[in-house]
Amino acid sequence: MQQVPRLKEMIPPWAGAAGGIVMIVVLVATTIATVTRDSVPVEPGGGSPMVASRLVAFESTDEGVLVVRDADTGDQISSLLESDGGFLHNLVAVLSKQRRRHAVDTALPYQLSAHTNGRVSIRDPATGRVIDINAFGANQVETFAALLRVAS
Repeated sequence: MQQVPRLKEMIPPWAGAAGGIVMIVVLVATTIATVTRDSVPVEPGGGSPMVASRLVAFESTDEGVLVVRDADTGDQISSLLESDGGFLHNLVAVLSKQRRRHAVDTALPYQLSAHTNGRVSIRDPATGRVIDINAFGANQVETFAALLRVAS
C-alpha cells in the first residue's frame, strides 16, 4: 500500500511565506487606499444646465427626526423619521462624517439641484463632493425632487 504524502510535504515552505506576504501587502494597500480616499469633485448633473436649485440645511433631533430647512429663509421644508427617510438620514450622516474629517462646520448648507437631463444631485460646497441621486433609484430621485418643488 502506497502512503499519501502529507500536505506539509506537498507545499514548499517558501510558497506559504510568499502567500502570506502577498496577503499582508494587499491588506496594507487596501487600508491605505480606504483611509486616504477623497471623492473626486464631479460637475453636478453631468454638465447639464440646472432647472432648479436650492440650499438646504439638515438638523437631527434627539427623537431621530431629520429636519430639512431652506438655508436662505430658515423655513422647514420637511421632517423625516428614520423609518420614513432612511436613505436621506444615511446620506446626511456620510456627508457630515466627511465634513468632520475635513474640519468643516456640519451645519453649513448643501445644494440640491435638478438638471435638464433629469439628473438630481446634492453638492456639498464645503468639501466639493457631489452625489448623483439618480444612481440610487427613482424613489430617491422623487424624494429629492420633492424637496426642490417645495421652493416654488
